[in-house]
Amino acid sequence: MRLFTASLMTDLSWGNLLPSSHTIRVKSIEE
Repeated sequence: MRLFTASLMTDLSWGNLLPSSHTIRVKSIEE
């Protein structure tokens, strides 16, 4: 769960700079 939380925090932090990367991470989590 810690890794999952860290990933979410990273997505939120870099989401504004790397929207494409954020989408890929979210899609992977959903799968």
